[in-house]
Amino acid sequence: MLRYRDIFPSAAEPQAHVGSGKGESLSDNDPGQGYVHAVEDISTYKAHERARKKAEEQLFEAKERAQVTLDSIGDAVLSTDMHGRVSYMNVVAETLTGYSRHEAVGNLLSDIFNVVDATTHEPMDDPARRAIQSDSIVALEANALLVAKDGTELAIEDSAAPIHNRQGGRCRGSHRVSRRPLFPRNHCPYGASCQA
Repeated sequence: MLRYRDIFPSAAEPQAHVGSGKGESLSDNDPGQGYVHAVEDISTYKAHERARKKAEEQLFEAKERAQVTLDSIGDAVLSTDMHGRVSYMNVVAETLTGYSRHEAVGNLLSDIFNVVDATTHEPMDDPARRAIQSDSIVALEANALLVAKDGTELAIEDSAAPIHNRQGGRCRGSHRVSRRPLFPRNHCPYGASCQA
């Protein structure tokens, strides 16, 4: 409640009234006329705003640090949600798969990360899905080839691990790929040793 004073020309003396501060005027002689003065202390609001800004800056810095770290890793790193849809991929993963982050995010991992058996060319089980289902680290079978968007085949080693939230619940699977070797399957300068 605010206390304010209305002065009306017809009144002999100024009259004091109590109002809610919502812009209405209370007067015994002339309802609906007068003015309201409202004073609000915004120091608490400003302190909360400064704290919020600081928290946002710290969150941005932490996210940026994580992004730089993941992009600096020499292996391909892909993350999926619980439904197997890509939620993140680093630069190496972009290079290996031939898909940009923008193309990959939201798509099924199996559509972006096409892994086949090197001998039969049959699709291999998705380790990320198995990691989520078993809630444990899962390795890809040996003799695996990653078929990139342009058809290039790369021999790889692969493992996947579930990512847990802070409360320990499962929230998504993480997919990590180690290249083996650094050459496409059909262009290895060392012959069969690239496939060893």
